Amino acid sequence: MLIMNNYFNNIFYTTYNYYNKYNNNKYYIINNNIKDLVIYGTNLESNVNKPNFTKDIMNMMNIPNNLLYIIVGILLMDGQINYSSKKNLDNKNIIDINCKFKLKLSMKNKEYLIYVYKLLEHYCISMPKLKKDMMRGKEYLKLEFYTRSLPCFTLLRKHFYKGRMKIVPNDLYDLLNYESLAHMIMCNSSFIKNKGIYLNMTSFTLKEMIFIMNIFIIKFNLNCTLHKLNNNYIIYIKFKSIKLLYNNIKNYITPSMKYKFYYKLKLLK
Repeated sequence: MLIMNNYFNNIFYTTYNYYNKYNNNKYYIINNNIKDLVIYGTNLESNVNKPNFTKDIMNMMNIPNNLLYIIVGILLMDGQINYSSKKNLDNKNIIDINCKFKLKLSMKNKEYLIYVYKLLEHYCISMPKLKKDMMRGKEYLKLEFYTRSLPCFTLLRKHFYKGRMKIVPNDLYDLLNYESLAHMIMCNSSFIKNKGIYLNMTSFTLKEMIFIMNIFIIKFNLNCTLHKLNNNYIIYIKFKSIKLLYNNIKNYITPSMKYKFYYKLKLLK
């Protein structure tokens, strides 16, 4: 099942009709030689430094499940989806409102950010950029990338936002897999020696955090609890669940992030 494809096909248009009507050689390279069978979503090419898309091409852009699971995991942490323009939003059809996905992290997580960028560069127009942030009077250097503004990200924003606030959709259980969880840990977590993992989610209500935690317990068989941090709650995955978890996500963990598991695995062997 292609989750995002269902939104588009049932509500707005049929991708097949758009492709045949608006096929443009500037965006699509004809290939009649390679006949290998590939999984949908694994053969998306980079669109960095390519011309701006026409409206019809933008409407054809979709998010396959293998990338959707990744984006959802990041959205629950530090990922954002922003409007390209907020002008006359109430008077526009949803397919005429374009949003972009954005991720900004500290330089110590630059390898992970570049890893995510390479996964999503099919949707990007430029490479990651350095940004200066001020925090408590100090200047910090960060790295960020953002996608093109596309209707497929507008649909995702509608699903995960209410106004300016992030929300947890009711169907989150179906939108998470082990790769999602791997990206949640790599994006923003704290790994304490001789303890477990803290997932630093501070955008959600207590009720939403309990909902997410229950998904972890039921779907991933993780032993976890809620801990209070200032006025927010964060999810704590207990020590004994670490090795079980790592066996299922190790193929998705980048080399620079494996330090988060090093001491735990050494102790749990």
